[in-house]
Amino acid sequence: MVGCIQHFAQTVVRCLFLWQLALTVLTSADRYPFFEEVYQPENNLIKLKNMLLDQNTSALYVGSVNHLYKLSPDLGIEATIQTGPRQDYPGCIAPPVECDYETTTTDNINKLLVIDQDRLFVCGSIYQGFCEIRRLSDLGLLGNDSYQEIAANTPDGTSVAFIAPGPLGTDVLYVGTSHGQWIDKAVPTVSSRVLQVENTGRDLFEILEDATNFLEAEIQIPSDFITNNAFNIDYLYGFSNTKFSYFVAIQPKDPVAIQPTFYTKIARVCQQDIAYYSYIELPLSCKQGDTDYNVAQSAYVATIGSALASSSDFEVGEKVLFVTFSESRVDEITPTESSAICMYSIKGINEQFYNRRKECALGQTATTDIPWLRSTPCPSHDQNLVRFFIIY
Repeated sequence: MVGCIQHFAQTVVRCLFLWQLALTVLTSADRYPFFEEVYQPENNLIKLKNMLLDQNTSALYVGSVNHLYKLSPDLGIEATIQTGPRQDYPGCIAPPVECDYETTTTDNINKLLVIDQDRLFVCGSIYQGFCEIRRLSDLGLLGNDSYQEIAANTPDGTSVAFIAPGPLGTDVLYVGTSHGQWIDKAVPTVSSRVLQVENTGRDLFEILEDATNFLEAEIQIPSDFITNNAFNIDYLYGFSNTKFSYFVAIQPKDPVAIQPTFYTKIARVCQQDIAYYSYIELPLSCKQGDTDYNVAQSAYVATIGSALASSSDFEVGEKVLFVTFSESRVDEITPTESSAICMYSIKGINEQFYNRRKECALGQTATTDIPWLRSTPCPSHDQNLVRFFIIY
């Protein structure tokens, strides 16, 4: 198999080209059957959006446009519910709250599926991107949240979410979402949200906060970028690893460009940081020669097995981020057919985040620059070193 090596700073990336993979599964222990895509006209109204595997039961939950399915381990349908269309308007929230606008029949596009113990969070594009809580067993409704905007409420908006430890000793829901057409213009693009045992209530999915110090666990896209530009962020994947939470996303290189070029980034925040002061991001590069595979299409974290480790620069048991990329059309986020897979060591990624903070702490750079968000001056290293090592 022909590959390429691309350096992400000091992180070695192994690129495996999709046309050469021939559906080979990247694992040393398991072999899976081949799947063939078949066109069936009678099923052309079913548009699948998200799939989530229950690691305990091997049940597969599938979210589509207007439908939710539970499949058995052998992919038989065990339960299905209709989630749309519903009467909705961009200025309305979910019933039973009354809407003062004239509503129209609106598709409910599934945006998020998250398992929390014995319940399933199902978030869609209607009612300001609201979420329902359903039973894992039969998809029966346990409750819903009518007060919080969680998911992107636009057809093309993207959202990711996962559960991981938070700063107050309990698990929280980490959410990354594109900007939407929300009533509240201050919905964050990245946030930590409260998980409750109860299935209803105003606190369900609220943004985690330290009310005493007026701090919130969130990152917002500045309002001037939203008002004056078409700037947005497309989220593809999120995961937790060793006290940090990560997001893989695509965005314009220049937040104010009319016809921007796009790139893929990885963002990280410390799970003990209730104010997101530790938020940092770096680009993910995947190249071969002059070809820049700049827009990620999917991502997944897995542990390297012996077969793959023996043919790469990674160690057996090492955590690796696999990302499928495409080369985009010129000045567009739309992918072409030119594709590749790149692998990134999580340890190597963290080393680069560490080096970026160290440059600031030692005065080797003047600012911690995130062009779309903020440019924070680096204090003199004498007063910053202690804070830096605590944050890291």
